[in-house]
Amino acid sequence: LEGNLWIATDDGLLRCREGEFKRFTRKDGLAYLPEEARDRICMVQADRSGGVWAGAFSLNLLRNGTIQTFDQAEGIVTKPIYHFHEDSAGVRWAAGDFLYRFDDRTGKFERDPESNNLGISVSGIEDDGTGGLWLLCSKGPHAALLYRVRNGQWEPTSEQFSTGFRNGFLCADRRGGLWMASGDGGI
Repeated sequence: LEGNLWIATDDGLLRCREGEFKRFTRKDGLAYLPEEARDRICMVQADRSGGVWAGAFSLNLLRNGTIQTFDQAEGIVTKPIYHFHEDSAGVRWAAGDFLYRFDDRTGKFERDPESNNLGISVSGIEDDGTGGLWLLCSKGPHAALLYRVRNGQWEPTSEQFSTGFRNGFLCADRRGGLWMASGDGGI
């Protein structure tokens, strides 16, 4: 993690260390879609304990030279995983067709029941600055929604507000403003 640059690509996960690149692929143990010829990585995110999470067909954790895959046996039931987030309290979250919370006690992800009830996909997660989360969600190809989740309660912030998003980019600035990439090419 220290001094490394991690890059998600359509042909594996790249690590740049001291100007040298190393590619991680299915040959190294990354989960992948069997029908795809390439090892597409959707996202990469480091956590505070030194692990690097890579979303692909399943969720992969690279730590201490090993790769651990989180899939159905570990609670991840949707493919692919679009976003990983470690919140200000150290809770780890994964997003795909559902929102997942990592349970340190069991070493597994648990699906948030409300994301299932709402029938939405979660593509972006960000701290809200008050102990909750902002979630960038979609319901179908043209319905983008923003939710705030606090203490297990999902609150929609408004009605549908965009024709869609290019990706799950969601970022809070220092003043609490949210930034998102729109499907129309703007932020």
